[in-house]
Amino acid sequence: MASAAGKLRLSPRALLDMAVLKRRLTGLPPGTPDTLYVGLTSRCDLACRHCKYRGGPAGPDIPPARLRRLLKEAAAAGIPRVAFFGGEPLLYPGLDAAVRLASRLGLFTQLDTNGQRLGAARAAELAAAGLSLAMISLHSAERSRHDALAGPGSFRKAEAAVAAALGAGLFVHVSSCLFSARPGAAGVRRLLALARRLGAHGARTVMYSPRSGGKAAPSRRLAAALAAAAPDGFSRGCVRPGRRDCAAAAGEILFVDADLSVRSCPYSGRALGRADRGLRRFFGGERTRPGIFPCHAPARVC
Repeated sequence: MASAAGKLRLSPRALLDMAVLKRRLTGLPPGTPDTLYVGLTSRCDLACRHCKYRGGPAGPDIPPARLRRLLKEAAAAGIPRVAFFGGEPLLYPGLDAAVRLASRLGLFTQLDTNGQRLGAARAAELAAAGLSLAMISLHSAERSRHDALAGPGSFRKAEAAVAAALGAGLFVHVSSCLFSARPGAAGVRRLLALARRLGAHGARTVMYSPRSGGKAAPSRRLAAALAAAAPDGFSRGCVRPGRRDCAAAAGEILFVDADLSVRSCPYSGRALGRADRGLRRFFGGERTRPGIFPCHAPARVC
C-alpha cells in the first residue's frame, strides 16, 4: 500500500505538465472546454452494478485514424486537456500511441481507469508515453462494499494500481461513484481518508444516477458534502461549491464516445450531435435541455 510519501515521487515531466495546464486554464478563451473526454471503447473487464456499460453489447472501438484526427482538432481548438475514458481504456490497443500523440500536441493527458490492468510496468510505459494523471476507480473505503459493486478482488487491484501509478511518477486521483451525499456523511469521509492514506493527490466523485425510477441526489448536495469533508480542496465533484450548474452544463467539458457521438459529459443521457463535423460547434453556452443530465433527473446511466 502506498503512503502519502508517494506525493514526493512526482516526475519532473508530470510536474511541468501540471504547471502548464494551470497556466492555460487561467487564460482559456470563453466558451472553450477545459477537458475533452474521449471514450476509446465500451468494452470493460469489470461489470460494475451501477455502470451504464454493464450488461450491454460492446460496440466498436474508436478507429485510430479518427482518434488521431480528434486529438489534433482538440489541440488546434485550444482545449488544454484530454481524458482517455471507456469502458476501460486500458483495453484499447492504441492507447500508448494516443497518449504519445496527445502529449506531443501539448495536451495534458489523463487516464480514467478501473485499475485492474495497471501494474507497475504498465504504469511506467504510459508515463514514458506522456501520461500525466491517472484517475483510478474506488467506490467505497470498505473492500467488501467495493467488491460487491465492481467484482471480487477489484478493490485489491485498484489499491495496487494507485501504488503503481505513484511509483511511475504520475499524479493520481481516486475516482468514485457515490450513493449518498449528505453533508458530513461518514461514508464520504472514510472514502476521502482512504484516498489520502493511499497517497493520492486528490479525489473526484460523481453521484450515482438510478437506471430507472427515483430521483438522483443533486450534485449540489454532493458539493456541500465534499466541502464539509475536505475543506482543503482535496476532493471535487461535478459542481463547485457556490455554483448552480455542473461543469458540463456550463460547457466546460465535452465527451466524444467511441461511436463519435458528442455529449455534455460521459454520463449524459442525450447526444448533442456527432464529432464528424468538428468540435467547435459544441463550444460555449449553457446546456439546459431536459434529459441531458442524469444527475438532474432519473436516467439510464450512472
